[in-house]
Parts: sequence; C-alpha cells; structure tokens
Amino acid sequence: MSPWNHNYKAGQTVTVKIIKPVPKGYEVVIVKDNYKGFLSTDDQMKLGTDVLVRISRVVGRQLEFSPLASASKDRKADLSQSKTNWQEIAAQGLDGSVVPSAQQLQQQFVPPPQPVKHSRRATDLILPPLSEPFETRIEQVEDLLWLVTDMEGGMRTGCIKTTCNDKKSRGVVVLYKGRAVGCLYSSERQKDPLSIENSLQMTLADCHTPGTRMLRYWLPDELALSIAALFLGEPIQRSDDWNAPDYFDYIFNWFTGNKQTACIAVAGCIFTFIHTGNFVGAFFVEDQQFVKDINAVRNLLQQNPQASVDASVLPPERYAPPVRLGLSLSMYMPK
Repeated sequence: MSPWNHNYKAGQTVTVKIIKPVPKGYEVVIVKDNYKGFLSTDDQMKLGTDVLVRISRVVGRQLEFSPLASASKDRKADLSQSKTNWQEIAAQGLDGSVVPSAQQLQQQFVPPPQPVKHSRRATDLILPPLSEPFETRIEQVEDLLWLVTDMEGGMRTGCIKTTCNDKKSRGVVVLYKGRAVGCLYSSERQKDPLSIENSLQMTLADCHTPGTRMLRYWLPDELALSIAALFLGEPIQRSDDWNAPDYFDYIFNWFTGNKQTACIAVAGCIFTFIHTGNFVGAFFVEDQQFVKDINAVRNLLQQNPQASVDASVLPPERYAPPVRLGLSLSMYMPK
C-alpha cells in the first residue's frame, strides 16, 4: 500500500512501534495502520515500545523517521510514552498548601526580596480569567443540563471552576471546543490523585449539588490547546545534565522551530505555553499572573539554574479535524 494513500508526507508526527534493530536504526510500524518504515537513530530503543517520531523522508513507498525532540548529553533526547501524572502533582496541594511546597519555592523559584506566598490549591494550577468571568449557582438539575448543553453545543473554549461548600471541594475543567481537555479535583475527603476522567466525573457531580458556586470564563483556542498538552500530550523524558536555563532555551527553541503545541513546566509552578510554534504566554502560579514576556521566565531561571524543567508536547494529529480532542461532558454527567 502506498504511503500517499494515507497522505503521509515529510514533517508529519506519528506514533510508531519498535519492531527490531537494523543497521543505523530500527524497523518500525506506524501504530494506527501497521505501515512499515525505518527509524534512523543511534539511541537504544526497547523493542515493542511506542515512540513519537517525525517523518523525515518519503522516498517512493519507503518512509524514514527521526526521533522527536531528542536531547541527551550530546543534544539527544526522546519522548517517553508514560504520561506525566499532573493529577499526582496537583494532589500535593489538596490540603491548601503551595504546589509544590513552599520550601521548594523559597529555595528555587521566588527571587529575593519577594516573600514566599501560601494557600494555593491544586485548582490554582490553571490560570484565572483573562477577561470578565461569569459566576453561576447550580440550584437544580436543569441548570446543569443547560450548562452542559451550552458548553458542548456552543463548542465553547474556556474554563469551569467549581466550589462546593457542602463537600468542601474544588474542581476545574479546561474546555476546548466544548470538550474537556484537562481536569483537576480536590477535596478534604479525596486525598488520592484522580485521573482526568474521574476528576471530571467528580466535578460534574459537585455541580449537581445545589448551591455549588461556579465560575466560567473563556480562553483562546491556542491557550487551551497548550494547556491540554499537560493532560493529553506526550512528556519528553530527559537524559541530559543541562542546567535549567540551557535546557529551557533548547526545548523552547525546538518547539517553536518545529511549530509544535506544547507546555514547559518549571517545577509545576510556572507554565510556558506554545501553540504551533508561537509563544502564547507564561503563567506564574504563585502570583496568579499570566505574562506575555518570555524573558520573565528566562530571568527567573537564570537566578535558579538548578530548577527542574519538564515539557509535554501535543501531537497535531490528536486535535486536527476530524479528530475531536478531549472528553464529552454529557458522558460524565451524574446519572
């Protein structure tokens, strides 16, 4: 079967399975259709694993791939298929403590003489409104049905934040075109981290509780997709020994140069958002501020060269039409 029947072309990002080693690389197959190809790499790959790669050449019926964003000590790295557990990171703050700990922030991320701030919750990991929000109280089931219908039918992109005093809980749902692409949930009873699916179910269940306060606000599509990279993207696993400023510059330049949609997290308290290669902005969790100056992040990293830096990329085929990224709200409505 010809690769052109699948519209494969150089520059596309696909997921392949490692089949066997061959000279100068590995024989692989594209996961979605088992089409064979060659992965050119000097890295050691585990047979049977799935790897995100880029099509580097299409020669006749042959596809050649290269590793996506590799960067080790000799400037190579590869993508890990294990998902970054952002729910587990968020769970550190379920008791109202800083995410991450105040001690970490004091040692690494807050430039003197500014004091360390406290009382941030897990739901504060998602940025606040950029414009005027809408506050709603859910008083009956019909209110929730109307809300879900409006968000899904209107293909809204934005955020829902909930506060339920009865359950002493908070939830946050990030929406892209009416579907949930990220969700966090915290309460006094729920101490363990939840999956996105369970977080969405619990948040909507709280909406079903009379008196639950809800804040809704819209976000630009490009910002919501960048946030989605945290929850639904592929984390980049590091094998280098670079300091924070060098690695941040390397991976930021790689994302922008290759027109990727991604998020770079500095210890889970500073998030840099990139959409199709364009810098969208950076969110400082402690200050609850969204800035559009990349130098604000770089300057902080220069002061804290040992800060941890992690990145996740959202492959374009996961949100390109006709694919609908995320979870259906109506599917997770309380019965």
